Amino acid sequence: MIVRTWKAHTTSELEPKYLEQVRAVVIPHLQNFSGYKGAHFTKRNIDGGLEILVLTYWESRDALRAFAGADEAQAYMPPEIAATLSSYDDTSDHYEVLIDDGHV
Repeated sequence: MIVRTWKAHTTSELEPKYLEQVRAVVIPHLQNFSGYKGAHFTKRNIDGGLEILVLTYWESRDALRAFAGADEAQAYMPPEIAATLSSYDDTSDHYEVLIDDGHV
């Protein structure tokens, strides 16, 4: 399994709109891909704002490539999401799962 991570920043005021757009745009898009195993959208308070960490889970590197395309590090950024963020990473990182205890 492959974990794709990505970070962004938003404000408390924009957080509800961000979450609305994640539910309406991002999750349905991800669910269209074979090999997509799920996601966690997390946050923490930092520097007077919110840092968002997104983790998506993929069955294999091939499944990830089907979603991400040839430049698999390029972040997926719909305009609806960009409008709710104060900053975001242009790229994502990928990790191979070494141990999965089956509880997530």
